[in-house]
Amino acid sequence: MNIAVVVRQVPDLIEPLEIAESGTALDMDEVSFLVNETDDHAL
Repeated sequence: MNIAVVVRQVPDLIEPLEIAESGTALDMDEVSFLVNETDDHAL
């Protein structure tokens, strides 16, 4: 039996989020990601 699990990564909200110069998105170079808390419990 094979089981597939979808795991999402979300921005770490403890770190301050930086807005890109365009003003419409996060600056992805400055964002650190971690596994979603609910997904972490499932694993």
